[in-house]
Amino acid sequence: MTVIVEFRAPWCGPCRGIDSFIGQLSAKYSDVLFVTVDVEDVEALQREYDIQATPTFVALQGTTEKERTFGAVRPKIEAMAKRYSKY
Repeated sequence: MTVIVEFRAPWCGPCRGIDSFIGQLSAKYSDVLFVTVDVEDVEALQREYDIQATPTFVALQGTTEKERTFGAVRPKIEAMAKRYSKY
């Protein structure tokens, strides 16, 4: 299973602006797991994945990073989910 991690921050307006869209993607591509990481709460992961901007989306298969995209650009986020989904 592919996991798409959204690295975000509470002060990030674009992060909050795509919450419902991410929920829609989660329902549409149910074989892809979407999770969020607050970079202020889990700084070790922010460093490990070298997160420089929020939101950043990282596609993982196991512990291997397959792809990443930056920003709240809906078509790019959905394209990422679609690439790793069987639906």
